[in-house]
Amino acid sequence: MANILIIGCGDIGSRLATTLAQQGHQVYGVRRSVQTLAGVTMMQADVSQPFTLNMTMLDYVYIILTPDRSDADSYRRTYIDS
Repeated sequence: MANILIIGCGDIGSRLATTLAQQGHQVYGVRRSVQTLAGVTMMQADVSQPFTLNMTMLDYVYIILTPDRSDADSYRRTYIDS
């Protein structure tokens, strides 16, 4: 099975993470706020701010980002700066 990192575990990313975990994959998730997902190792981080991950053996990385607000600055911070 694969080692998978999902950056952005909102609605879509959380569903993907739990589905992959149920299939037997080792899944790591990153999101802005604290959340527990069954079978998923979660980390709290905001991708618009510097952070580090100690994950050298990843097979796949999914980046599923959503701005925290619907304004130009939030979209820039999420899709450009991050």
